[in-house]
Amino acid sequence: MTKMCLFYESPSGHARSDPIINDSCTSSHVHTFYGPKVFHPSTTYEDLINTPNSQSTSPVNENKSLYWHPSFYQVVGGTYNRVSNLDSSPYYRWDKSVVSLYDQDANKEYPAVEAFPPGFRMIAASTDIGADGCGLDGECTEDSMHAMFTEGCNYSNNDEEQCVSYDGQFVLPTQAYAFVGISLNMPTCWNGELDSVDHKSHMRYTLNGQVAGPCPSSHPRRVPQVQLFVRITNYQGGTYELADGKTSFHVDFFNGWEPGVLQTIIDNCAPQEQEMGEFNPPCDCTPETADDTQTYTDTPLTINENVAELQVCDADVKRLIADEDIDVTDNLPRYTESCQGASMVPRTWALGELPSFSTDCNNPITTTSTSSTVGSTSTTSSIASKLTVLYHVFLSSVYPNRLLFVYSASTTTESPPTTTIQSTTTSSTVVTTSSTSTTQSTTSLTTTEPPEPECVDSPYKMIHGRKEKYRSAKWVADRAGRLCSRNSIASHFPLTCNRCDDFACEDSRKWFVDSNTDEWYLCEEGWENPAIEGEICNLEGGPETCRELCGYCD
Repeated sequence: MTKMCLFYESPSGHARSDPIINDSCTSSHVHTFYGPKVFHPSTTYEDLINTPNSQSTSPVNENKSLYWHPSFYQVVGGTYNRVSNLDSSPYYRWDKSVVSLYDQDANKEYPAVEAFPPGFRMIAASTDIGADGCGLDGECTEDSMHAMFTEGCNYSNNDEEQCVSYDGQFVLPTQAYAFVGISLNMPTCWNGELDSVDHKSHMRYTLNGQVAGPCPSSHPRRVPQVQLFVRITNYQGGTYELADGKTSFHVDFFNGWEPGVLQTIIDNCAPQEQEMGEFNPPCDCTPETADDTQTYTDTPLTINENVAELQVCDADVKRLIADEDIDVTDNLPRYTESCQGASMVPRTWALGELPSFSTDCNNPITTTSTSSTVGSTSTTSSIASKLTVLYHVFLSSVYPNRLLFVYSASTTTESPPTTTIQSTTTSSTVVTTSSTSTTQSTTSLTTTEPPEPECVDSPYKMIHGRKEKYRSAKWVADRAGRLCSRNSIASHFPLTCNRCDDFACEDSRKWFVDSNTDEWYLCEEGWENPAIEGEICNLEGGPETCRELCGYCD
């Protein structure tokens, strides 16, 4: 079997929209979308494939497909709080060895796999016929595989996942986890139609739920299996619900692959070595994966270097789709069918074009025109901050082995807290004030409190993955959603991972490399060997990497 993994760092947005169910009014409940930021009910295949890469959360340029599921809500005291701390991994699986099975069982259909055609769409639910792996007649066998899967995971001190699995079940646990993973395999047997009235009947699961399993005779063609795996990070436990209020799970897929690309991958990306019947072989077929497992070097895919970092703002959803509260609300819009509740905002942009999206959700666009007119201008401080970060990224790429400090830009300069002792002729008073300039004539003695140690990333690249590649802070930043939850990576790049509270004064747990000498180091070894401790702490960036070992915060 071959498995292609596409990692989406965040959703593209949330809305009461479903471009498959109804293209002319709002859907019955809120959905969370991944891929292009175009998910108005009227969205078409042309809209998807014409989406600029900068307006899509897809990790590769050639896939503009749209994936969605009912939004998750954490319910506290009767208030629904939409969950946005999500990432997603659409896994594509296929097994070309099924062609040889024609000769083994002439009474069953074992069609070869082919790519989705333009405009293809489907919906799958955990309660669909065949999702349990028991075929159309409900006869389960030892080979039956359920399409639904849930797991709750924490990380050990060694950064290993320790998970509780719920095979064949959709579960929103009441206990807290580092993350909860929810996945559903979509069916692969196809009757050749782009869609169907119920958006399901043109597809069927294999008779045993397996990727290479036989297809029913009514659906004699086969497409790759799409497994949408969604992670709720920092899962807090308590009460979580789906937007539709159901205890089953469903996902939607609207094909937006560039014509010919997926078929090229299917034809040429060979399976890696694996155990017989393996469902999770190493990821492959893309330019790179988080664990560096890819072997297919001629992939037609190119990395999206300009992934949309900002989800569609809720203010934009109100302006472009439906004017209602769906982020935090005591009255969640949840109905039995489409076209109820707040009306759909009519589309005003042309086919294949995009509406204007806000670039700052705190300062959203207030007009309905397609030009990017914002309500008010950005402040000088926000612009300066962005320029500072960009400059830091540039310097990091030019000088990867130099320690670079990032300072916050603002329109005013604030001095550190001070203690001012004022002397007068009538009394001696100690007054604590902020350091602002005045016109008073006083005799002052000012003492500055020592600053807190600055939280910094290691200036050295870490050693990562099976292929032991050298990885920078920028590489991690581009994949922060799935990498920064790993303590070993966050300890090396706490600033990038926004984990300063955890690791600002802790040693890096990763092997790192001094590019000047190509020597590898591990902070832990410095605690065991004084000679190695001295060598590490005398490196230019040693104290900023092995922070506790070298006394960076002392």
